Amino acid sequence: MGSNVLIYVEELQEALNADLTVLQGEPDSQDLPGKYSPKTTLKNPFMVVEVLSPSMAHFDQNEKLASYIHIPSLRHVLFVHQGRLLIHAYSRTNKPGQWLDSWFESLDDVITLDGLTLSVREIYHKTLFAAPQ
Repeated sequence: MGSNVLIYVEELQEALNADLTVLQGEPDSQDLPGKYSPKTTLKNPFMVVEVLSPSMAHFDQNEKLASYIHIPSLRHVLFVHQGRLLIHAYSRTNKPGQWLDSWFESLDDVITLDGLTLSVREIYHKTLFAAPQ
């Protein structure tokens, strides 16, 4: 699902937009009153992906990540850097409150998340990077 889908963090009573949301199974949604539009939000993302722009990278990797970890269904958070070849993959472990942080910096890397295989080369397909200075 794209960035127009709100994700609801029930414990914190806040809604967030991710650049990409992946579900596993049927959507669990909740209608929210007030300021949120759309008013229906997802409560059960399996994975969220944030594409990091220079202006939003700090917010995404700090404030949003601190909220995302409170979603019980969420297993993976991927931060895909826009200006350089770098992906951070945060994955929930079976130990409460513990997440693993893996870095991928080569087009030949393969990210495996609960049986889902993602090629870094495919993620960055058609992406042009500035020449190193």
